[in-house]
Amino acid sequence: MIFVDLFLASAVPIFILVAIGFVLRKLIELEIRTLTRLLFYVIAPVVVFLEIVDAELSGGDVFDIILFVVIHRVVLLILALVFFRQNVTDRQRPVLVLGTIFINGGYYGIPLLLLTVGESALPIIIVVILTQTLVLNSAGILYLSAGQSSLRESIGRLASIPLIWAIILGISFGLLQVVLPQPIRVPLDNIRAGFSAIALITIGAQLAEARVDSNPGPISLVTALRLLISPVWGFALAQLLGLTGIVALVLVLSTAFPSAINIFILSKEFEADAELASVMAFWTTLLSLLTVPLLFVLLSG
Repeated sequence: MIFVDLFLASAVPIFILVAIGFVLRKLIELEIRTLTRLLFYVIAPVVVFLEIVDAELSGGDVFDIILFVVIHRVVLLILALVFFRQNVTDRQRPVLVLGTIFINGGYYGIPLLLLTVGESALPIIIVVILTQTLVLNSAGILYLSAGQSSLRESIGRLASIPLIWAIILGISFGLLQVVLPQPIRVPLDNIRAGFSAIALITIGAQLAEARVDSNPGPISLVTALRLLISPVWGFALAQLLGLTGIVALVLVLSTAFPSAINIFILSKEFEADAELASVMAFWTTLLSLLTVPLLFVLLSG
């Protein structure tokens, strides 16, 4: 029954939105570049800012969560760099490496955890999301743009990226406990509410131009790393760190989530292989509908 509930609650809405983007691109030639720029310069920064401002990061578990995420991702990074060292292009490599490391914790992970674990999972997954947000939108962007400019130019470009300032402002507002006035908060909440829909519609539009059976070798490998190797390593790491209870359950489950949607958005903006990123997001999301429920049943048994 849990498989059916997860599919109806999380998977069906995701694929309906992807299908809308796919059909719109075929019918009216939806402008993908405009959508990705809207996401990159407006919507994604607002989402990141509000996630940081709204997060209640307190308690002794925060250090354990961050430690788990850092160790887990570093090992995945090493594996990805080894596996994707050859037989992929320079435009493909950063997409595949980042797709191995970073999860879709927001509009995929949170609804799924609410359904399976409940509201007690939210503080844990928020720490995970914030940790990877800081890394993806700093080191991840530097990695994506490394082949286009020198390190100095890449760092300078990093300072002009709205997501970086969203993180800085979010942390500052959170530390100072600034409460946003309603005339400002309401439109920001409205923008955040549209993130999932616009991002998924954009992916659908990109898939209309892509072949979902393209690059079967790299796609199969990144899918195996993300959905199989990652949770196995996550389970082992949780045991090594002595994590138990709901913290261990949520952290291990999160390691089986599909590749982050933001990788597609960043790939489009920094001229990496956005088609590969969209196909990667499609297959890891589709196959996670089988692997994540199965993992939940095994962990809860």
